[in-house]
Amino acid sequence: MTLYDFFGVENIEELELDNIMSLVDNKVSESLHLDYKREPWGEHESSNREMARDVSSFANAHGGFIIVGIEEDNDGKPANIVGLDNEDKTILRIRQVCHAGIQPLITGLKIHPVRIDENSCLIVIYIPESFTKPHMVLNEYRCYMRY
Repeated sequence: MTLYDFFGVENIEELELDNIMSLVDNKVSESLHLDYKREPWGEHESSNREMARDVSSFANAHGGFIIVGIEEDNDGKPANIVGLDNEDKTILRIRQVCHAGIQPLITGLKIHPVRIDENSCLIVIYIPESFTKPHMVLNEYRCYMRY
């Protein structure tokens, strides 16, 4: 799954709100390659492990995207863009958890904010299919796969 296949752009840095809005407008459901999160994972150790499980499961399967800041309905379809207000802190935390909580490191992992307005954004996490899988969640010594 490439960025172009999903969003029509070559690089994650090219993603804009219109690209994400097309997913919402077309009610694109969560799938093997796509997951929506209303808000970032909590700040407790159990939430860090949940984040590591979510990210590593994409790398251990076929890759994909996690978009943080989109509320979904009961069918896994995007219902509403809620956005996030602490972009730098959230991106730093995602990077730290992925580097410290997943072994081996996922090569090609990218995290990109998409501006909604001057005070809020969405965060798109691109997880490529890994050639160094399986990736293990540390402290659990388990591997997860999205299917």
